Amino acid sequence: MKYRLGWEWLRENPGKIPILLIGKLYRLLWPIPESPNRVFRLVVGLAESIFLPFYLAGLLLVMRSRELRRSFLPVWLMLVKLLALTLIFYGSMRFRGAVEPLLAVAAAVAVVVLARKLLHLPKIAIPALAPSAASY
Repeated sequence: MKYRLGWEWLRENPGKIPILLIGKLYRLLWPIPESPNRVFRLVVGLAESIFLPFYLAGLLLVMRSRELRRSFLPVWLMLVKLLALTLIFYGSMRFRGAVEPLLAVAAAVAVVVLARKLLHLPKIAIPALAPSAASY
């Protein structure tokens, strides 16, 4: 009974489903929260905008490295779960809070790679991941 109207809408509006899904992803990924408090929106939006490029760069670097990709399997599973729940139910930036600590680990990978390039530091093995994990 609860979901009857939702299923009816989906059957009656199949052309609007992609727009609905894009809207849900937008609400999940948009860095600026919905709030009447302008200072809160500014502070959170600024902080999220600063970290977002590092999150994305870290995830891309992890995907390129076979060893890191395997080590990040729990992170990938959490991201897939978040994406599935968002697309099925509802998207909100506060749902992202559960995976942001995991994204911070990916961002750390990006920071380490960037520091190595800028400071010309040698690659070192990361024992917790694999003997050749520094090959990213």
